[in-house]
Amino acid sequence: MAKPAAKKIARKTLRSINKDPLLFFLSFLLFVLSLLYPLKILSYPKYVHWETVAGLTGLVIVAAGIKESGFFEAKAKSILSKIQNERLLGFFLIFFAAALSSVLTNDIALFIVVPLSLSAQKIVENDISKIVIFEAIAVNVGSSLTPIGNPQNLFLWRQWDVSFLAFSRNMLPMVA
Repeated sequence: MAKPAAKKIARKTLRSINKDPLLFFLSFLLFVLSLLYPLKILSYPKYVHWETVAGLTGLVIVAAGIKESGFFEAKAKSILSKIQNERLLGFFLIFFAAALSSVLTNDIALFIVVPLSLSAQKIVENDISKIVIFEAIAVNVGSSLTPIGNPQNLFLWRQWDVSFLAFSRNMLPMVA
């Protein structure tokens, strides 16, 4: 019974690889390199920084849980109902995106803030959809502040072997 399930997973994986050109290319490259250097296959796991992978997995689980709970969306909607000025609304959304990306990952922050911005369009008179561009910039800047804002920082944090606050203090001048 395990064989049909394995075949189904293999077919699904191949379909995913075929749909994504970059994934297809990298998989093909892995295949070719494995044929050229078959003895190196056993050393592949040591090339992965497993602590970073574990940290990222934990961050994704926490971020997905917070996003799915609707906590930030509910809080943001209550704040939006109190903001009457469109300019303040724009600044709030941009700074909220930056702040949120420093404690969640930058992509999760966008998943929360962009739908909020687009739904705010119903409240205001002017087109605020352009704010999404500034939010995308803000989440990339904001995520640079902390070790958990983006995967690159998580890796650097582990390499530097400093505290969370020391990392953020060192990154603050660049983010500012």
